[in-house]
Amino acid sequence: TILEVRVAKGPRRPYKAKGDDGTWRSYTRHNDQNLIANRILLDVWRKEKHKKGVLIAFSETENSLMSYLRENESITLSGFKRLTEINSLKARQILVNMILCGIVDMDITDKGVYYRLAPQP
Repeated sequence: TILEVRVAKGPRRPYKAKGDDGTWRSYTRHNDQNLIANRILLDVWRKEKHKKGVLIAFSETENSLMSYLRENESITLSGFKRLTEINSLKARQILVNMILCGIVDMDITDKGVYYRLAPQP
């Protein structure tokens, strides 16, 4: 017997569960897997709740990311930091804002987290 259950997304993300070590972690689904949500996804969820607008000023950093993604399929957070020589906080802020604006998509897999240009409507 095979049971398939479809659960719709709820409005109160992130969903947390207690791990074996006793700490609470947020998770996201990828196909049939539960994966730990990274800091960028947590920030996206947090900012989505506030319903404030996002302003992106395209500096050399943002333009470098866009140029890279036009020529390559995806980039990781560490790859973005190396490409633009910025710190983790700044890189996360840029990616979060671009995800919220629908410019960049985040692909979380069991092999890692990748950022790619969002399909244009």
